[in-house]
Amino acid sequence: MRVKIRFAWAALFTLLPLVWLLVAAQEQPVIERAIATHWTLAGVPDGYDNQNGLLWAALIPLIACALIAGSLVIALDQSVGRWAAASGFATLALVSAGAALLWDAALTTASQPELGDRLGTPFLHVFWAIPWALIPLWIAAARTPVMPQIRESPSDPED
Repeated sequence: MRVKIRFAWAALFTLLPLVWLLVAAQEQPVIERAIATHWTLAGVPDGYDNQNGLLWAALIPLIACALIAGSLVIALDQSVGRWAAASGFATLALVSAGAALLWDAALTTASQPELGDRLGTPFLHVFWAIPWALIPLWIAAARTPVMPQIRESPSDPED
């Protein structure tokens, strides 16, 4: 049972960016112009979307990661390897936090007209997803490993 609680705590770090995004989307001011979403190697924007499109582009992976993490909490038990479970939850948290931070960086850059359509420094905030993912990695990996029980074979009767 303690393993399920650890997995639930690790899955919580996948769900929190979804909650944050939904709250932040309510407070975000409306941006009327198209927002650059893709750039060439030269830094010239070649893809645009509106504010609602960006929100849905972030919500879809967030919802998928939260559903997968919840399914893992239900399906996994203590027999799963420590590092297998930990890396799974860390990956889900990394994708979830990265999607939420990318949404925030795109809107923050779009709300700074002095940047034009260039990539701005808010995109560096996306790297905060890495330490965020290390937390569920530590939570899921810090459990004690399950040692397999060695069965003794019945001894042969001596003649």
